[in-house]
Amino acid sequence: MNSMLLPQIDVTLCNGCGLCVPRCQSKALGMVNGKATLVEPMRCNYDAACEQACPVEAIALPYQIVFAPPPEEQKL
Repeated sequence: MNSMLLPQIDVTLCNGCGLCVPRCQSKALGMVNGKATLVEPMRCNYDAACEQACPVEAIALPYQIVFAPPPEEQKL
């Protein structure tokens, strides 16, 4: 997975509540030094549960928009 497309955690905003960790079904998040951390980035399934669970909006999931070629240019 492209590192730019991993959840971004702003440790200056993170208050250490830990609500995001149990919401992460892939077990990619953990707590390190009292802050949420992406401890297993390759396990991240990018379901946005962590972002939704964060009460202080310290977690952001960047998205990449990819445009498909027009139907007439697609190969069947």
